[in-house]
Amino acid sequence: MYIAQQTGVVIKNRRLKVGWGKNPGPLPGHIQLAVSTQSASRNVYVGQLDDNITEEKLRQDFSEYGDIELVNILKEKSCGFVNFTSIMSAIKAIDQIKMKDEYKKYRINYGKDRCGNPPRGITIGGISNGSVMKASKGRNNGESDARVLHAGDTSESDGRNIDSIEDDGVEVDDE
Repeated sequence: MYIAQQTGVVIKNRRLKVGWGKNPGPLPGHIQLAVSTQSASRNVYVGQLDDNITEEKLRQDFSEYGDIELVNILKEKSCGFVNFTSIMSAIKAIDQIKMKDEYKKYRINYGKDRCGNPPRGITIGGISNGSVMKASKGRNNGESDARVLHAGDTSESDGRNIDSIEDDGVEVDDE
């Protein structure tokens, strides 16, 4: 993060403000309990689906429990996933939709959250995976390159992560 703060990160000709994310505090007790005992996540798995179930149908039926980010059906595996924007919505959906006659025949449980296990590294500016965190000038039309590793990847860094990136609104000229 030090290098990103010193040299800046530029995406689409806009300089980004890089800083640590703020801890929102502890999770409410019922969410902690659901996560620890049921592996709760924002992702709801719906198994043993009939061929006639569509993504639109799942979106319509599950939307009463909260905002949905993504619905995906894997026809070849007879299952689908409903990704909510909030873990509280997913918990409510699983608790309540199982009670509906229409959904009693399906296997409904928590799926793996797509954001729960981030990729080992995120590459910005063309630096390949396996690179240490560093910046260089001149590789890409004078823009700085940066390599960002997530907190779990301590093999080549001190394990720090960029938790939030805020656009500071400053335009950067191509030189």
